[in-house]
Amino acid sequence: MITESKDVALAHCLALIEEKLGWGNSSGWSSRDFELLSEHIAEQTNVTLSVTTLKRVWGKVKYESAPTQTTLDTLARFSGYDNWRAFRQHHFAATQLPQPTPENRPAPKKPQPFRRYGLAALVITPLLLMGYFWSNHNRPLPSAPIKPYQFSSQKVISEGVPNSVIFDYEATAAPTDSVFIQQSWDPSRRTQVAKEGHKHTSMYYKPGFFQAKLVVGNQVVKEHNLLITSAGWLPLIDVQPVPVYLKPSDVIQPDKMGLPLEKLAAYHVDLQPKTPWVSFFNVQQFKGVRSDQFEFESDVKNEYAEGSAACQQTRITLLTEGNAIVIPLSAKGCVSELGLMALDKMVSGKTTDLSAFGVDFSDWVKVRCEGDGQYLRFFVNDKLAYQLSSDSKASDLVGLVYHFQGTGSVRKIRLKSADRVVYQAF
Repeated sequence: MITESKDVALAHCLALIEEKLGWGNSSGWSSRDFELLSEHIAEQTNVTLSVTTLKRVWGKVKYESAPTQTTLDTLARFSGYDNWRAFRQHHFAATQLPQPTPENRPAPKKPQPFRRYGLAALVITPLLLMGYFWSNHNRPLPSAPIKPYQFSSQKVISEGVPNSVIFDYEATAAPTDSVFIQQSWDPSRRTQVAKEGHKHTSMYYKPGFFQAKLVVGNQVVKEHNLLITSAGWLPLIDVQPVPVYLKPSDVIQPDKMGLPLEKLAAYHVDLQPKTPWVSFFNVQQFKGVRSDQFEFESDVKNEYAEGSAACQQTRITLLTEGNAIVIPLSAKGCVSELGLMALDKMVSGKTTDLSAFGVDFSDWVKVRCEGDGQYLRFFVNDKLAYQLSSDSKASDLVGLVYHFQGTGSVRKIRLKSADRVVYQAF
């Protein structure tokens, strides 16, 4: 059985995960939700926890044994900590010491009537005299009002990356020293700041739309939107901890955008055994284009299929304010690994037939996506590949991003709002 202290810590960890996902209380989760959670955890931690294991941890399936150390470490990592030990240390540091339980609380001594009233008189009489004197001769000043939480930010440069962001915050009203600033939805991007402090700077290495958060304990008390633009097309090699920024001249040609293998090699980035991703970002306000009335189309080609990149994984992301549309492509035999994202909905190739997104990259692949407020439709080579209802709140489009495992090329980009062309290139 789980010990009481571990049980409390685990409940805290699960609550953090529920907050991170934003799917509502787990009491209403379906089996499909646990499947998606398993996929999210595997993507972020490279460890797969089965749906059955997750249901056991969340109490959906009766199971008497304690979770394994691997399960606890993985859940802690997904919630934003290095491992279970680190999570427990943080949890108990922020938790008050437990009150005595009935088992270890000493039994009260039976009071004796004379001593009880005698002691009361000795204590109460001086207090009454002091209270009278104090109230008449030394009235206290009214206490200062508690300052509300405040949170704002300012970019150091107006556009482009890397970019430092200066956060101004007010958190002296926090009941604990556990005050954090979080760059985005991801708790692993969380940094502890001084409760009495008022400024914190943070580095953003990639452009995008972020929701920065001021967190006290484990509660988000303030948040605001933050758009880091790219100043046109920004190519980069997505490696950690800092991307390798490429020159636009390395990729932009008159009729297409692409990174030749020989130029990729010139940056001394190893393609094997783990092939890196090459990305092309264009993050800006595409004014007038909203997720409920748009059409996007483009031709793409993944040009590397060696070793660990045999699946030629490719993703096109349409960033919106607070959500994203992710169009996945791969070699035909690899569609099981695909995941499609349609604003607030995710579709997994593990449980859904996404075979229409398996393609032959020996030639250009035409991709089109359109939304009309009721449906999102995805087309591959002019054939309907997938469609689903769209009931999420409409939001502005703020970015186009292409991701290629290895390298690839793009051409004929066109973005429309209703019948009006808002952006086109190559």
